Amino acid sequence: MLTVLAGAAGVAIAAEPAREAQATHRAAVLPKPGPDGWYDARPIDESFVVRIPGAYQPFSEDGKTAAGAVTHTEGVRAKVTAAFGAVTLYVASCIREKGDTRTQKERLQASADHWKKLGVMRFQRPIDSGPDPGFEFEIADDVKVIRSRIYAPAAGTCTVLTSWRPYARSTDADVERYLDSFQVTRR
Repeated sequence: MLTVLAGAAGVAIAAEPAREAQATHRAAVLPKPGPDGWYDARPIDESFVVRIPGAYQPFSEDGKTAAGAVTHTEGVRAKVTAAFGAVTLYVASCIREKGDTRTQKERLQASADHWKKLGVMRFQRPIDSGPDPGFEFEIADDVKVIRSRIYAPAAGTCTVLTSWRPYARSTDADVERYLDSFQVTRR
């Protein structure tokens, strides 16, 4: 599922030793929540920040697309216990494709096309995200609901996603707070 969330289908390749050491160091330093219980979650390269209502794990992955293009993904993920023993998933990631010359609009369209193949969208709408164009959507079926925002900063594509069981919905306020908190910090 993470491959789908990151937008890169393909084979994972070994991470660089320096990145592994950095990840090990970050994992050893346990993040602490703010006074409200939410965490300022940052990936290993600290290229963005997002507020998450639970302890998170940063990740860094190299891979290849189905067409063979080399990709690099930086992100954070958290699983938060919800009602009736269900889990709400939070994932934020940015993926860069080596040699990608597509425009921001082309990257957004490719991402929209990808997600439309995975389920019927309840809605899709553009979002005003300052310098980075984006869109928001929701996909739902009998098993899960996915609400996401996709951004196209100067390079790459960023996905901010939360998913829950239909019977264990997060509050609208928490979903909006999470989605609204995403900020690219390094371009």
